[in-house]
Amino acid sequence: MSYFIGQWNCSGEFPTSHKPISSRISISSDLDGYWLAFRWDDNPPSQFHALELWGFDKAAKQFTNSIYDDFSGMRIFHSSGWTGDELTWGPRDLPPNSPIVSERFVFDRKSAKEFVISWEVRRTQAQQWTVGDRLTCQQQ
Repeated sequence: MSYFIGQWNCSGEFPTSHKPISSRISISSDLDGYWLAFRWDDNPPSQFHALELWGFDKAAKQFTNSIYDDFSGMRIFHSSGWTGDELTWGPRDLPPNSPIVSERFVFDRKSAKEFVISWEVRRTQAQQWTVGDRLTCQQQ
């Protein structure tokens, strides 16, 4: 996961509305290298801010991502790690009263200094994954 360490500038859009979005992401090693602290701040006019802690759960033998944000509170995702150049966190099922039933984050490594993050959702279990927003991030 050390690939992600550094400062990243990200830009993209919400595909359904074509509304632009941009963010600053800062990722650092923490707790003697056992965790990554992932700080995410959208640029105005967007208002999403999050602190994520990425690590490895030795008992479950999988990676874990705890997200603390200013919209949803706290969410936990899991991953088996990289599959080629793709890292997927989730899926995470949501409560029955939610307008979406499942969400996940897909990271696609494009080069040593660029990756794409897609937040994907499903409104029903039978539905295919739909991109809620997508950002292309470049290391500063």
